Amino acid sequence: MNKIKMIKAKSISYGGNRALSSVKYIVIHYTGNKNDTAENNAKYFANTNTRQAGAHFFVDRKGNIVQSIDIEKTAWAVGGNKYPNCSQTSGGK
Repeated sequence: MNKIKMIKAKSISYGGNRALSSVKYIVIHYTGNKNDTAENNAKYFANTNTRQAGAHFFVDRKGNIVQSIDIEKTAWAVGGNKYPNCSQTSGGK
């Protein structure tokens, strides 16, 4: 297994603390960018990001893993309560 590298995202990319026991889902996003790397994605959120979006981890095709946000923090990633079934599934919170 590869070692996980940390490149911390700008604070605009995440919110407050959460209990790890509250985590019910993981979200996997496929970027589809040719020659994309985990490190390049993490560097974007560390240096360039200007919106409330982020991810805890990035994994690339070579199996490299870069952590961007502490797992005790909430990443802004999947749209919050905008989904009509959020109250039933808790998805998107």
